[in-house]
Amino acid sequence: MAAGVIDRRWIIELALVGPLRMLFSGSENNGRVVSRYECKYFVSETACAAIREYLAPFVKPDAYAAGREGFCYDVCSLYLDSGDLRLCRMTEEGHKNRFKLRMRRYAEGPDEPVYLEIKRRSDNVVLKSRGRIDLGGAYGMLEGLAGGKPDAASWGDPARAEFDNLARAAQAGPVVRIKYRREAYESVGSQSLRITFDSDLSYSVTLENALSLNGGQWVETDLEGTIMEIKFTGTFPSWLRRLIDVFQLQKQSIPKYVMSMEQAQERGIYRPLADRFLHNFASSPETGIKGS
Repeated sequence: MAAGVIDRRWIIELALVGPLRMLFSGSENNGRVVSRYECKYFVSETACAAIREYLAPFVKPDAYAAGREGFCYDVCSLYLDSGDLRLCRMTEEGHKNRFKLRMRRYAEGPDEPVYLEIKRRSDNVVLKSRGRIDLGGAYGMLEGLAGGKPDAASWGDPARAEFDNLARAAQAGPVVRIKYRREAYESVGSQSLRITFDSDLSYSVTLENALSLNGGQWVETDLEGTIMEIKFTGTFPSWLRRLIDVFQLQKQSIPKYVMSMEQAQERGIYRPLADRFLHNFASSPETGIKGS
């Protein structure tokens, strides 16, 4: 294989084998893998109000949303991808086995953690790996990826090592931050079923190492309505089936990262490869210019 060429099949194999290794390793060291199904729907504001009323006997705010106004909180993720957006295109092209790499935060502040997330899809099953590190560690990982240096701090931390290895295999770096407001519920008596309502989706093309929820130029992502998402690991309860029938909900593919990047390219805000090349050139020591 020629230098610099990304072997898609090898990356997918690495991405899918990783979580199985973590599941069977018996390690609980800062990493967990969740296998689940996801169903997404666009719903109007009017429908949201009626759905909330219907759900009241069956769900409660999740642990992070409880006590917050409107049971809502912010979610901001820095997505990593190759210069030609290979991971994004795998979703656009409908590959059954694919994955995304993101660094997620819920609040500002030097003591607020960063969550390393690998979201894989194998046919209809979503497999999500998640590990927590501090803000300084996350910036250290990004600097190591940009400089081609191995992440020495990942030794002994399976979640961090797997994220770093996959990012290197995919030749991935920062591409965009995506932010939205999430209203989150879980089923009463069980955390195996979650229902979320995501709104106020926006993106900021981010080629530098930036994990802030603010700063940069943010652009609203055009949506057909609020994104309602059902995440479950077991069977679909009967009350949830009735909800879908009563409100005539139509399951759709609603990938926030892909939708935002498609709109960024349509608006001329992001140009694959060209923008990454210009950013890397400006940041190179030989130019004497520091990238923004």
